[in-house]
Amino acid sequence: AENSRIQLSAARQQLRFDPRSPDAELRRDIADLSVRTRVFDRFDVFASAGYRGGRDKAVSGFLGVSMQFGGGKSAQLSANINRNRVSGAASYRKFDTEEGDLGYSIEANADPYFHRFAGGLSKQLAFARVEGQVEEVNGRIGARANARGSLLFAKGALFARKQTGGAYALVLTGDVDGVTVMRENREAGVTSRGGLLLIENVPEQVPISIDVDPDKLPYDALARSTYQRVVVPRRAVGLVELDVIRFSPRMFRLVSPEGEPIAAGARVTMNPSGETTLIGFGGLVEINAASDDGELLAQSGATQCKAQLIGIEERTEGSDIVCLPHLVAQEAANTGELAGARGGLAKVARRD
Repeated sequence: AENSRIQLSAARQQLRFDPRSPDAELRRDIADLSVRTRVFDRFDVFASAGYRGGRDKAVSGFLGVSMQFGGGKSAQLSANINRNRVSGAASYRKFDTEEGDLGYSIEANADPYFHRFAGGLSKQLAFARVEGQVEEVNGRIGARANARGSLLFAKGALFARKQTGGAYALVLTGDVDGVTVMRENREAGVTSRGGLLLIENVPEQVPISIDVDPDKLPYDALARSTYQRVVVPRRAVGLVELDVIRFSPRMFRLVSPEGEPIAAGARVTMNPSGETTLIGFGGLVEINAASDDGELLAQSGATQCKAQLIGIEERTEGSDIVCLPHLVAQEAANTGELAGARGGLAKVARRD
């Protein structure tokens, strides 16, 4: 039948005579028949029979059933006969497959000379899998408890995970936390403090896609690269860098020392990030107040000027920023004459 599996094996073992073991059995015949069939949905039956021929002939048999109840729950019953000795076993368990799941198991084994009863609990935590078990064997009681997981140190951070072995992917989103990261179009997690996220159970030596969910970006974040495709070696941690920055755009008026707006169309370069933009009419320029840039360089033709951006996040939007000629700005920075070098921005009186 389509839902059945049958396996038959037979073998004869022939050994050479060894004078050191004159009583050893030289020939042995072995045969096994195994059957597995699904009677109906979530109910399987297993059966097997074995024969061992030779000096000590023996026949064995096994019959068992397995039932699946959904939600990770299952039960098994079995009986076994071997050399006229009959034994039985029964178990019921719920598996803990996802983080936060609570698993449990109850088991019983018995034959004419032996019995065992056992019960266990297990739980999947974010950093480990913990489990405990109590059992009674022929009147003697024992207990055990353990936790399994891994400790990884990467990029100055220590991670504790329940996975043992395998490959990982460490995602970096600049210094921006709260970024939702996707793995093969499924949510893998959210970056923590420092913009770090460790992804577990990464297939080894297989290309996978890591990207950012643009619909869940923090309100003050800007993703300039949202997609990476990586291949992680066996038992390694792959580094995935996504270009995400804090972004707080503000408009300021860039003016000369005389209070005249810098010409529209001048190219502006932020240092040290290297971000570029253009000056609009009236000297208006958009500046990311959340960046770590300390100065800007404006260039129109052969004319260049510099302005300090230290403390820009504290300035009122729309206020003036003085842009000094390049050589003058350099001398002022070297002598400490620029107010911005001491934590503030140079100010001029508004002409209006």
